[in-house]
Amino acid sequence: MKILHDWDDPFLNWRWAALIGIKYLLYAFFSLLGIRPKFLDDINNELKAYSETLAKLDTLCGIKHIFGIRDSVRKEYPDIQEFLTEFDEVEVIRHIHLGRDYKDPDRKRLWEPPLNQPEHTWHYDKQYVNGEKTLLNEGELPIWHVDRSYFIEEYINFLYNVLIKNEKIYRKS
Repeated sequence: MKILHDWDDPFLNWRWAALIGIKYLLYAFFSLLGIRPKFLDDINNELKAYSETLAKLDTLCGIKHIFGIRDSVRKEYPDIQEFLTEFDEVEVIRHIHLGRDYKDPDRKRLWEPPLNQPEHTWHYDKQYVNGEKTLLNEGELPIWHVDRSYFIEEYINFLYNVLIKNEKIYRKS
């Protein structure tokens, strides 16, 4: 297959940028009030759509992927299990955070069924984006968060570097 990618304008369309900017500002405003207006459904459902994009991309690349889904996500999207399991090689499991808030030093993350994901793996994506190439131990998985959709370019770079350029992500056994 061959694909043509036309690039007509060197800059984003200003009308699209203004519209999406206004929608994001409205989304932020209404989110602070705890309101989810219907006219913002495309933004309200952006992460669900992004999860589908990740599942399709991983499937295209032959990646066996696991989605660790917290109860709050399942509550918002009751069909998320069926939605994601339609893709090849996907597993959807429960993800749990124990601890009061993000600054709690005793906060823990668990998965059911259990995964071998020690604390140094929890921010793999953020570290990778910041240029820190953390080497994993055997049995550990690189974690890329669905709720960091703004990392998509870096995730694709990660896949390219690992699958095409043979970048090492595991320590030698």
